[in-house]
Parts: sequence; structure tokens; C-alpha cells
Amino acid sequence: MITITAKKDGVRRLGISHTKKPTKYPDDFFSDHQMKLLEGDENLVVTKTGAAKKKATKETGNSDQ
Repeated sequence: MITITAKKDGVRRLGISHTKKPTKYPDDFFSDHQMKLLEGDENLVVTKTGAAKKKATKETGNSDQ
């Protein structure tokens, strides 16, 4: 599961208006490239749980995530 929270309402990325209310998306909702864009946006907080977190850990080799 991927959860995205904007630091202020109305932040638009990838054609989606993100809000301060956390919004959940399925693990496969965004492509790898889109995830990098979202995670690199200082106006968004992107949290991965479950399978998305395991995939990120496997790709980076970092078990601390």
C-alpha cells in the first residue's frame, strides 16, 4: 500500500490533486518512474507499507526501510 499526504491541500502531481488527508493507493497504481517523482517532491509525504515497502527494500538493498 502507498499512502500520499500533501503538506498543503491542492498539490498537483501526475494529474492528481493531493490533499493533507492521507490517500491510499494500491502497490501497482504508480509506475517506478512515477514513484520516483512523487518521492522526490518536497511537498508530498510518501509512505510505503506491506508489499510496496518490501519491493522498495529489495530494490535498494536497505533493510532499514
